Amino acid sequence: VKIAIGHSLRFWGAFYKSRQLITEGTIGRPVFGQIHRMGPSKVLPASKASGESSDHWRSDTRYSGGSIPEGFIHELDYSRSVFGEVVSVYCESTGRRVYGDHVSPPVVQAVIDYEGGETATLRMGGTVGYNWNGTTICGTTGSLSFTGWGGPVYLHRPDAAEPEEIGCDDTLAYTLELRDLIKAVASGGAPENSGLNGKKNYGLCLAMYRSMEEGRRVDFTDGIPDGIAGDWQYTGPAEIE
Repeated sequence: VKIAIGHSLRFWGAFYKSRQLITEGTIGRPVFGQIHRMGPSKVLPASKASGESSDHWRSDTRYSGGSIPEGFIHELDYSRSVFGEVVSVYCESTGRRVYGDHVSPPVVQAVIDYEGGETATLRMGGTVGYNWNGTTICGTTGSLSFTGWGGPVYLHRPDAAEPEEIGCDDTLAYTLELRDLIKAVASGGAPENSGLNGKKNYGLCLAMYRSMEEGRRVDFTDGIPDGIAGDWQYTGPAEIE
């Protein structure tokens, strides 16, 4: 029996193309990443400062896991596919503070360290009137950036005045994901999105919650967060306060 987890974003357009370029050595060794999943926020009145959740099931952490896995577990998975195993994470949330008649939008920010000394910063939340999405992967000889999931990817080199635009394959990510699973079944190997990979992704989400709750960095061993029981469940607010 082969189990695959549906974290398909690593196979999607610009995410997949950037991984191919990194594997080919296009930017040397990837050493730093910055990933933003920031959507345009409305102007929030001070009455929204409480952070009260709706009655929708996605707002109940017993069923959805809350804002972090709902918001950007796919981006966390992508970062691991680029940099490898996580060794530590520090995470904090800001926002929902009253400033006169308005309240600041909620934002989750994390700094993740990986096994080879690489670091990535990830942000998720809202920016008033501005769609601040985008991914940048910096290497030892160049950098890659993109804003749209479907591409293009831009290659930045120190000796080039303008970045090189690189198109992306339009093959559906779900098709590539299924091909990878079928290949694993036929060869007796493991799919990229194995059950263990999914466990490590969700473990990273739980470690981010723990970091926010306790105000400290959480360490990992073999990609699994230390000190978090296998049956531990985050039961705090689904909407980050």
